[in-house]
Amino acid sequence: SSMRRNVLDRADQDLDRGASVFAQLLEMRGAQLSESVQLAARDFAFREAVASGDQATVQSVLVNHGGRINANFALLIQPDGMVSASTTGAIATAHPFPFGELLGHAGNHRLFATVAALDGRAYQVVLAPVLAPRRIGWVSMGFALDAAALAKLHELTGLEISLAVSHQSGTTQWLSTLPATERDQYRHCSECHMAI
Repeated sequence: SSMRRNVLDRADQDLDRGASVFAQLLEMRGAQLSESVQLAARDFAFREAVASGDQATVQSVLVNHGGRINANFALLIQPDGMVSASTTGAIATAHPFPFGELLGHAGNHRLFATVAALDGRAYQVVLAPVLAPRRIGWVSMGFALDAAALAKLHELTGLEISLAVSHQSGTTQWLSTLPATERDQYRHCSECHMAI
């Protein structure tokens, strides 16, 4: 019937509008986080410490800048992709940056922000080059897309939001603002899944 079609069309429009708002909010959040990460990368004492290999100062700056913006992790990555300083035990120093493909995508950009998974958790990851004057490394900070972040996005958009993060082991972590009774139904509905 035409009434049913109108209702479905309206629902599609609402979903499209909501998805657009959700994507814009993630982009705005990424821009705000990028500004903070860029401040750390441009900090004179930090750049000097990176250039001279002063690990204590590098670590201190990462802890301070990361803490100010509630980053779940802050890292210094060498030009070869190895992590040389980390504020989390989840990402060890002297190991490759776990989001190595992002370094290639970041290329010569002044900033780069994206969403990536680490150990089955989603993070908004921001990269900024450390320049002195050529690039001598990257600062990266990660911000969990956890239940609290989804609740905030739900509050701003009015949309129910579900996030599935696939782990290399084949398991999937689900986060959702849906009521518990609806979460299981959603997980098994292949037509319900939408990527942004």
